[in-house]
Amino acid sequence: MSENQQALNHVVSMEDLTVDQVMKLIKRGIEFKNGAQLPYEDHPIVSNLFFEDSTRTHKSFEMAEIKLGLERLDFDVKTSSVNKGETLYDTILT
Repeated sequence: MSENQQALNHVVSMEDLTVDQVMKLIKRGIEFKNGAQLPYEDHPIVSNLFFEDSTRTHKSFEMAEIKLGLERLDFDVKTSSVNKGETLYDTILT
């Protein structure tokens, strides 16, 4: 990982990030917009958690993830442990 990169694990909310981390994410986003790609050996896995139906937003996120070469885990709120009373935080960490 280069000095411009920083590992972010288990980001649940933007409130978990410092201003510096947010600025680095924005700069990295601009790099991706300009054609940067992830190294092949890095296989980040992402999961989208949509708690309301939102076809356009969901598909926009999926397209961005595909273009970035990210592996995606689908999360269905209807079948998750959140419905059994588990906290969202615990569900995300699993």
